[in-house]
Amino acid sequence: MWFHTEEAVLPPDYTNLNAPPATSPGSLTVFASGAPGVDGLIRIRQDAIVSGGELQRGGSILSTPERRAYVFAVDGPLAINDAGLPARGGAEISGVSAIRIVAQDTPSRVLVIDVAEKFSALAA
Repeated sequence: MWFHTEEAVLPPDYTNLNAPPATSPGSLTVFASGAPGVDGLIRIRQDAIVSGGELQRGGSILSTPERRAYVFAVDGPLAINDAGLPARGGAEISGVSAIRIVAQDTPSRVLVIDVAEKFSALAA
């Protein structure tokens, strides 16, 4: 995953992360963050939070992004607020106070990326 830095003069940088398992079922681990007041396993130079978790079949995670979110079904189908998301699919979500993520037919890993609303114009 690549994020442009908040400041154009900063040199590009990268790192590898072997993500640890979630601390408890139904929880997300913050892998990377540059958002004020949110610590992650690695620091990025952008106002974003990258979290991930593992779900068993029928298991759920409740995410409460405060801005815009992108959800990725890494390796199994998910339901996002009751809407289907196929394995390896992604969804952009905004204007909701909570996202309920449920593993459908098989266990699945999920990535949730919470980004500032100011980046919405870039997606257009």
